[in-house]
Amino acid sequence: MRPGQVCDGIMDCKDGTDEAQCREEDFRECGSGSRIHRSYWCDGWPDCQDNHADELHCWECHMKLEYECPNSRCISVSNVCDSQCDCVPDCEDESNCNHTLYNSIQGSTLCEVGSSLTCLTYNLDRSQDRCIAPQYICDQKNDCHNGDILNDEFGCVLSGVCPSTSHFSCSDGRCMPNHLRCDHKPDCLSGDDEEHCSMY
Repeated sequence: MRPGQVCDGIMDCKDGTDEAQCREEDFRECGSGSRIHRSYWCDGWPDCQDNHADELHCWECHMKLEYECPNSRCISVSNVCDSQCDCVPDCEDESNCNHTLYNSIQGSTLCEVGSSLTCLTYNLDRSQDRCIAPQYICDQKNDCHNGDILNDEFGCVLSGVCPSTSHFSCSDGRCMPNHLRCDHKPDCLSGDDEEHCSMY
């Protein structure tokens, strides 16, 4: 079975397993009544059988599932207002957010359980303080966006040794899951997960 036949709305397997685990948000319309799984959209291979729409206008974001950064990069809507700067360098995906990770008491921001770092700002205006979720601490990105005051990267040690064979080490020492290597999207800070892809 070809990849474009999974989650396309047509039961190709007699038992229907090619359509069984599909969620509406997991696939996109080809424009001719057929559809393909969103992971095949703009992957460099035409999967829409009749019009190859999945490889046209790849700089445009899917309106319901993706957010377009000012530099035209598409990110998942789940990455908007998550305390992580995904629209580099201006972090527009984190502007105009009502941060629900914290409470303010007497003008000081206190992070709730599940968020372990309060980023402080230079001035005395505590309304600009923000919380950083644990998964974004020590990821080699200053998610505080406050210069050098209580940076979320202070004191971090990156060994470059990944805990299992299901991960690879980026040149910056971060570990990434193997499935992110050679997926046409740079995940390592230096983009080295997209190098030497003919070997994989």
